[in-house]
Amino acid sequence: MLLDAAARLRESPMQESLSRLNLRNARASVPVLAAAVAVLCALLTPAHYFLVEEPWRDTLVVSVGASGLAAFVIAVGFTRDPRLFHHPYIVEAVLLGLVVWNTCLHQLLLGEPKLTTNAAFAIVGLGLMSHRQEIYFIFSGILIGSVLVAWRMNADDEHWPHFLFGMLIATILSGAVYAMRLRQSISQARRDAWQRDTMRRMSAREAELASALRRADELAEKAQEGAVSKSSFLASMSHELRTPLTALIGFSELLKKNHPDTEDPEREYIGQINENGQMLLGMINDLLDVAKADSGRMELNIEEEDLEDIVHSAVATMKPLAAEQRQHLAVRIECDDSHAMVDIRAMKQILLNLIGNAVKYTQRDGTIEVALEREGRGFVISVTDNGRGIEAAKLKSIFDPFEQVDNSYNPSRQGTGLGLYLVKTLTEMQGGSIHVESEPRRGSSFAIFLPALEARRPLSA
Repeated sequence: MLLDAAARLRESPMQESLSRLNLRNARASVPVLAAAVAVLCALLTPAHYFLVEEPWRDTLVVSVGASGLAAFVIAVGFTRDPRLFHHPYIVEAVLLGLVVWNTCLHQLLLGEPKLTTNAAFAIVGLGLMSHRQEIYFIFSGILIGSVLVAWRMNADDEHWPHFLFGMLIATILSGAVYAMRLRQSISQARRDAWQRDTMRRMSAREAELASALRRADELAEKAQEGAVSKSSFLASMSHELRTPLTALIGFSELLKKNHPDTEDPEREYIGQINENGQMLLGMINDLLDVAKADSGRMELNIEEEDLEDIVHSAVATMKPLAAEQRQHLAVRIECDDSHAMVDIRAMKQILLNLIGNAVKYTQRDGTIEVALEREGRGFVISVTDNGRGIEAAKLKSIFDPFEQVDNSYNPSRQGTGLGLYLVKTLTEMQGGSIHVESEPRRGSSFAIFLPALEARRPLSA
């Protein structure tokens, strides 16, 4: 279990960050350490020659001089030789080993208690410069061992207790310094690990977001292609159906002229053919207009028109249909000047749809009123009936495509559910808006707001 725990620790992100941090710090400190050892040895070599007595003078001079030369070579070659740069721990161990070697050699050869001071400085230096626990503890143990051996070799010297106590203080200080450095390194490693983990998560989220955006673009492109294909299909189908249907309506009208007798059963059948053909043609025209609107190919011819004339024309067109149901279709105009920028064909289509719906959903002997009024900087055209009305739940979706209200009053006149969708689309394309109010069994009122001429003109400075 201990081995498993150690393995998990070695593989943990924090341990990985600590290893990277120590490696980076070791690479930064090795040139400084090498230069310091080289300078120290350069000063100690002549000092040993003049101050150290035989028989160990030459041995110590050669050892210190060779160590200084090795440190100089490392200081010069560390940044130039990639083999040294990629193994900073080994280079660090060599440099610290040179210091420990010379310190222990002096301590053991000369055996003087005062040389323990060198060991004390060296062990503090280990606490400051070591980046691997193995290096610190091994070299510290060697220094302490050399001092103890020298003490045992010359235990009669009365100065040993003083220097041994100093060595103890230096060892404690070295351990404290190394522990503080290790704690700082661990804290920094945790921050680095957290930052890297955060960056990885951010990168992963960015990748997920980029993937989601690409997927959204693909879906949008497919949806667009599907919408274009659907619109093209509807337009093509509507065109193909409208041509023979127009011919059928024309032939039915011609047959009606050839049967002037109003009591002729064939004339009634021909009339039904003509009426159903007209209704089917209206549905196909609605499909074609929806296809154009959805694909953005519907173009309006916006010009200055008199709304009063358009209202009267639409009402005149729908009066025969209302008369068949014995409905009263009235017009109310309450404005002097009713000129606005609209598309006359679109406005007639809007009014014919609204009036047609009013006729469809109003009982026999019902009342329908088409009103034109001035309101603010625009006009309101309303179509109001006292028919069956619309439930509140249906009002939210009344302008959605293919949405229909149950027509129990006139089941023979069913539509595609596209009329109100086209009304809303055409109204908004002319800069207007539509609003509906309805109450079940009391009737409905559809109101269209259109801006007047002055509302479309820019304000003068």
